[in-house]
Amino acid sequence: MAFRIFLSHSSRNDDYAKFISQTLMTRGFEVFLDDYSIEPGEPIWQKIEQWIPTADVFILLLSKEAHDSPSVNQEIGIALQSNVTIIPVAMEPIIPPGRISNIRTMPLYENPSEWLQWLSSHLDQKKSKKSEKERRVIWGIAAFIAGLWLLGGETEE
Repeated sequence: MAFRIFLSHSSRNDDYAKFISQTLMTRGFEVFLDDYSIEPGEPIWQKIEQWIPTADVFILLLSKEAHDSPSVNQEIGIALQSNVTIIPVAMEPIIPPGRISNIRTMPLYENPSEWLQWLSSHLDQKKSKKSEKERRVIWGIAAFIAGLWLLGGETEE
């Protein structure tokens, strides 16, 4: 299963969101970005409400516009209710909105290339851990099925 990232941002920061989205997609992540992930004719909020709870990480591109956006704040609320890991990525010196003001913010504005590299490496590590857990679950299920098959073979006679 792919490692899923929901990228929340203000539409005024579309260029940055697209750049970060493309960077992460080239590294093999499945990224939700409204411009790419919602087809014409699809209900926007229904798609967002389906996607956020299934995301492995919720990245908030934090800017003054995002901070003041009712839509971004609604997305944050969904992520909090869904217990999705939130990573605020500050594009300028700004404090995250109240509900997430206690979450450490990545100061992208200080050194963008260094912080993007850190973010990519951090997400690669999370993706590897998820893949390892999935492999263990698959092997556990396979062992369980094999055990049932062996037990079933002994009782037939």
